[in-house]
This record gives sequence, C-alpha cells and structure tokens, in this order.
Amino acid sequence: MRLVSLVESLVSDVRTALSVLLGAVGLVFLIACANVANLLLVRTSARSREIAIRSALGAGRARLVQQILTECLVLGLVGGALGLALAVAGIRGIRAWAASDLPRIGEIQIDMRMLLFAALFSLLAAIAFGLGPALHTSNANLFDTLKEGALAVGETASKKRLRNLLVVFETTLSFILLIGAGLLGRSFLHLQDVNLGFNPYHVLTAGISLPRAEYAKPEQWLSFYNRLVAQLKNQPGVVAVTAALPLPLEGGGLNFAFQIAGRPPEKGGSDLNANYTSLSKDYFQVLDIPLVAGRSFDERATATSPKVCLVSSTFAHRFFSGENPLDQVLIFGFTKGEARKIVGIVRDVKRDGPASPSRPEMYVPFEQDPWWAAYIAIRTVGPPVSLSSAVREQVAALDPRLPISEIQPMTEIAYESVAQPRFRTMLIVLFGTTALLLAVIGIYGVISYSVGLRRREIAIRLALGAEKADVLRLILRQGLGTTAVGLLVGLLGAFALTRYLSQLLFEVTPVDPPTYLAVALLLLGAGLLASWIPARRGLIADPVRVLRHE
Repeated sequence: MRLVSLVESLVSDVRTALSVLLGAVGLVFLIACANVANLLLVRTSARSREIAIRSALGAGRARLVQQILTECLVLGLVGGALGLALAVAGIRGIRAWAASDLPRIGEIQIDMRMLLFAALFSLLAAIAFGLGPALHTSNANLFDTLKEGALAVGETASKKRLRNLLVVFETTLSFILLIGAGLLGRSFLHLQDVNLGFNPYHVLTAGISLPRAEYAKPEQWLSFYNRLVAQLKNQPGVVAVTAALPLPLEGGGLNFAFQIAGRPPEKGGSDLNANYTSLSKDYFQVLDIPLVAGRSFDERATATSPKVCLVSSTFAHRFFSGENPLDQVLIFGFTKGEARKIVGIVRDVKRDGPASPSRPEMYVPFEQDPWWAAYIAIRTVGPPVSLSSAVREQVAALDPRLPISEIQPMTEIAYESVAQPRFRTMLIVLFGTTALLLAVIGIYGVISYSVGLRRREIAIRLALGAEKADVLRLILRQGLGTTAVGLLVGLLGAFALTRYLSQLLFEVTPVDPPTYLAVALLLLGAGLLASWIPARRGLIADPVRVLRHE
C-alpha cells in the first residue's frame, strides 16, 4: 500500500517542469529589463547636454530623476498593456497546445490577480531598471558636460562600464537559458528516437466498456468481444483485429502479484509483481511485437484448456536469470492460486511511454481471462481513421446502446505520450530564442552607440592611413569581449543551475559538451553579427565628410 496526498498525485509529474518554465520566464524578464536599462542608459546619455541645461536653469536632481522615471513608467505601463493583449491570445494557444494531462489546464485564464500581478511587475521593472540610468545621468558633472558640448556626450568610463556590465548580464542569462533549451531539445529528440517495442502505424484503437447490469458474466464478455473481432476482420482493408486490456501507452494498466512454482516465498512474505495484459489472438500481429522464444497463443488457448501465459524479455531476465523461463509455472494469487505455464517470450514494450523503463510484462489469453472492458486494436492497410465508422457500425449492430470511447489511431496515442516533454521543450526553446534576440539587441545597441560616439576617432584613424580591417577588428573586439565574458560567467551559472533539469532529461546529462559548445558558438556568432553591422556601417562613412562635420 502506498499513501500519497491528493495534491501530490495531481502535480507530482509536472511540478518540476512548471518550476523550470517559471524560472525561464524569470530569466527572460531579467534579460528584457537589463536590455531596457541599457537602452535607457544610452538614451539618457544622449540627452546629457539637455539635462545639464535643465540643471543649470535650476532643476534639482530629484526633479530630473522624477522626469526620467515618469518616462520609464509610461514605457512600463504601455509595455505591460501590450503584454497583456498578447497574453490573452497566448492563453488560447497554450490550451490547445499544452499536454492533455497537464493538471487543471482548462482553468488557465487571466483574472484580476494576474492583471494586478502584471501591472505590479511592469511598474517595478520600470522603476528598478530606470532608476539606475536616471541617477547616473542626473549625477553628471554640470560644468564638464556643458564644456564638452555634443562631441562625446556621456562617454565616460563609468557609463561605458555600466553598459558593458549590462550586456554581460544579458549574455550570461541568455547562455543559461539557451543551455536549458538545448538540453531539453536534445532530450526530446532522444525520446522521439526510442523504439517503443511495437509498431503504432496503421493501427486504430477503440475503447469499449460493457455495463455490468446487462453483461454480468464472463461468458457474456467473451462472447461479445469474440463476435465483434470476427465481424471487424471481415471489413475491407483490415489485416488483423484483437481485443486486449490494457493497450500500451493508454495509461492506467494492471499490475498483479504472482509467485513462481517450486520456489520458496519471497522474504518478508511479499509477492513478486509485474504488469498484466489479457489479450485475444492476433494481439502480437496487430501491434507487430515479435516473438523471442517459444510460441504465441493460438486456438488451443480456450477457457477449458490448460492455463498458459507469455512473458516479456525483461520479465525473463529479472525473474529467471540464468534459467530457461519456458515451461516454468506462475501462480497468481488474485485468482485463488491459479497456475499458468509460460509458453513464450516476447520483446519488451514501453507500456508507460518512451521515457519509462521496460517493465516485466505478463500476457494471458483473453479466452481464459475475459474482462467487461477492453480495447479493440485493428491493423489496417490504409489510413486507420477510415475504419472509424465501420467500428461504430459493428458495435451498434451488436448492441446499439453501447458507447465507444477514444477511437483514434495508435500514432496519436504515441504522439500524446510525449505531449508534456514536447510542450515544455517548445516553450523553453521559445524563451531561449527570445533571450537570444534580446541579447543581440543589447550588443547591437551598445556597439552602435559606441561607434556613433567614436566616429571622429574612426575618421582620424582612417585619414592617417589605418586599414579598415584593422579598425573593424578594433570595434569587434569590444562586442566579442563582452560576449566572451558573459559566456564564461554563464558557463559557471549553467553548471550550477542545469542540475535541476536532471529529472526532465532523457539520455542527456546536465553537463552535455555538444550542447554547451553549440550554444557558446551560437552566442559568439550572434555577438559577432550584432557587432559587425554597426561597425561596418561606421566604416562606410567618408572620413573627410565626418571631420568637416565635426
């Protein structure tokens, strides 16, 4: 017996994933705020002469800070309003896109709490990341600013360091976020490549549950499913049909205890246990599960014939290591000591999804252990959905009152089995792409502003005979330098934070060298491009014209 709280049963499978996504949102938020702070710093630096004149005319520092913060608050509120408008549309997409087993997915909405939360964070971000540029600009030396004029306004060493520091901060967080996206992306690709142990293509499934009031006896269950299977076999385009409970990837499942005849009971009085499936003939043909040893079920497996079963390879290796499982006898306690001989071994299947390990499986003939509820699985020649109407018609012909649930191709079930990892991977890749774009904008803004302030220096260098390639390397060195520092810091942060992703990864370690290398090269390339564009534009200008203008 295992006791678990209701909350734990609802959210245990998604708590870590949603926490990681919330952390990714926080990183994107910080990157965006750093980017805005950098752009505001550039903007206020360009207005240093205006602010100095205001100060000379009697404006106090508090009044100047208030003016700049007011502008920031307007930007924050407008940005928050636009974000809410996008969120309303995004919620619809999330509901349609999210995994069907995400708890309380239908309750996701923007209510008054979310409105207040978004408004509060918009205001806090505007104040927190607008206050630094405001204080920095309002604290400038009045005499020096007015004396220097407009030639090199704001290009003090402290402002340059602050801007570069913000770019390093952006690059660091972007690197961490892209590493997370890369690890989850590689993990998802591995999940898609997993061999499920069966072939889901060209298979249609349907769930049927017989009401116990009208179908009270096992003989009635067996008669109904046998007749349905026989009628469906005669439909055009049908290769094989089977009835089984459960089917792989359908969720739930049966797990029963057993003992091995001739062996002493397990220590502590506990029984062995394994997954259990009751199936009709042709089950392994429909799902294309190969036989490893022995034989499969045939017409000899009837209600009155000796009880038999098949087991999976994992079952054989775990419980009969070094022995031949064939002809061994299993005793099932839930059937009052019923004994079944093992007549065959089949390949393992991933019953609970590609990320779950293969578990021991026991298969028994439906003829010997019928159930009132079962799935019908049909292997078809053409598209499986083309037989959906035929299934409904044949069920209605036997009993028009019976409902049919979940008529769908097995490929859709396989697709849904990785819905959660697909959902979180696509979201975090979206966040990582946004972070990369913001980092590129930040680097571009800093280099572009720096080139604008250094255009006189660049013109003098070119007039004195410097090669454009040398000047280009000089400018690029600044952008790549800040990017490289951000990568180094981000590398340490990624080592510390990606260990929290370990529960979400499949066949990928949190420290995956190919992912780290690919992300580092991507960020370096983005930083190089963001630096090269303004640097190239600055070199195109005619030096004589620039000097004459200056």
